Amino acid sequence: MYNGHMTNIEQIMQIPDMFLRTRMILHGFLSGIHRVPYKGVSAEFSQYREYVQGDDFRRIDFKLFRRTEKFYVKESENEINTDVNILLDISKSMDFNLKPVYSQTLMFLIAYVAQMQSDRIGYSTFSNTLTLLRTPSRTREIMSLVMRDIGKIQYAGITDIRRVISEYSSYLKRNSFVIMISDCAYNPEDLKHLLKTLRTMGNDVILFHVNDYLETDRHILSKNRLKDMETGSIMDNSSYSKRIDEFKRHSEKLYNDAIENHYDYVHFFTNEDMYKALESFFKRRH
Repeated sequence: MYNGHMTNIEQIMQIPDMFLRTRMILHGFLSGIHRVPYKGVSAEFSQYREYVQGDDFRRIDFKLFRRTEKFYVKESENEINTDVNILLDISKSMDFNLKPVYSQTLMFLIAYVAQMQSDRIGYSTFSNTLTLLRTPSRTREIMSLVMRDIGKIQYAGITDIRRVISEYSSYLKRNSFVIMISDCAYNPEDLKHLLKTLRTMGNDVILFHVNDYLETDRHILSKNRLKDMETGSIMDNSSYSKRIDEFKRHSEKLYNDAIENHYDYVHFFTNEDMYKALESFFKRRH
């Protein structure tokens, strides 16, 4: 279980080197858990998993048992590897304060961990349509490619989630792993229907809902009229409490939809550590 010991996330986000930034986050996460049961985290057990009832007893590695006093079975290549697909929202609403650097780092971090586990990594960006599509690959240069593509991101457009998922699902293989990173600033009913569609294709799905901490700041919300970053329209000058209530209802709706349709939903703000994302990823991946 994570114990909360990690360098301040805002300080980490200021580190220009993406690889170093990612390693610091991962190091903070791993140093904060008492036991690491996840494939890929420990090099010694990267091709093993613990024995569970029903496994073929002949697959147990007894040499490893003598060293660890635990039963491990060796997994085949097909059991270990999977396709990890990351879908990053780059619509205009994502271009606010720390949301760009936070969401980009989260994308890079998940890709980095997937590479540690020898998974095939694919990733895409979207706004009103797919703006980039990289199909899953295990090439040695994948992380450099991710970093290069992140450096080219330009935030623009209004999210058309129906069109995006329709395009995306036509490229997606069944029984893949899909991770979506977005501020979810669109109709939750559309999102529920579309992520449910991905689930019915046999895919494992996690929705990472990212908000900037200033988006719920009392001073900003109570003293200013807000403009929709995607449409440019001025939003109603509602009270702080009303806006916070609307924000909470939106998040609760996303959470309940995820439970109902059997995909993971993880909500965080840009001043929070990323351990919830890592725990969710490892849990689903394992």
